[in-house]
Amino acid sequence: MQKRGVFVDAEDFLPVTSTYPAHPLSAVTPHAVNVAEMKDQRRGVYKEDVHNKSLKHEAHNLKVGKKQHYVRSEFLVEKPLHNSINERVAENRVAARQKAGLTNVIQDPKDEIVESREPLEHITAPKFGTKVGLAEHRRMAMLEELKKNEANFETHKDAQTRIENREMCHLRAQHKDAPTLTKPAINQRRKEEMIVDMT
Repeated sequence: MQKRGVFVDAEDFLPVTSTYPAHPLSAVTPHAVNVAEMKDQRRGVYKEDVHNKSLKHEAHNLKVGKKQHYVRSEFLVEKPLHNSINERVAENRVAARQKAGLTNVIQDPKDEIVESREPLEHITAPKFGTKVGLAEHRRMAMLEELKKNEANFETHKDAQTRIENREMCHLRAQHKDAPTLTKPAINQRRKEEMIVDMT
């Protein structure tokens, strides 16, 4: 079979391509194989351009500009009272607390408990050499505390008891020396009053 003056068969049509002229871009060698390589090349060109422009700018400014010497300010204080605004604010805060009769810093009531605790670090010379001695000391301390509070045993009154005692106090104040009337006595008195009214 003949196509464009070239004999080809059904399995190979490649010789037909020789009958067409070469593509204009077929002889151009690409600078980058893929898009990532092209971006890296452009990034390198940009960096080099910026570096060259910065060197040019610095070289130009060295010719125009002059080195300026340090000029001491006339308002500069050798030893200021405060080195920063935060120090002045902290001093004013402490002064305000002292004026109000408070401590210099805010204290949490739990801090005293934490500070009074024994440290957890290793102690070479402990107060109690054994656990038995520590338990005995604690037992004696609890016993002394118990003896101090013996006078308060069975004398504590909770809130409900205090309220009831106060109410009973009002009842005692309103109480009269008259005999207490029972239900039968009240009924008998009512009967006598009705008889008196009827006669």
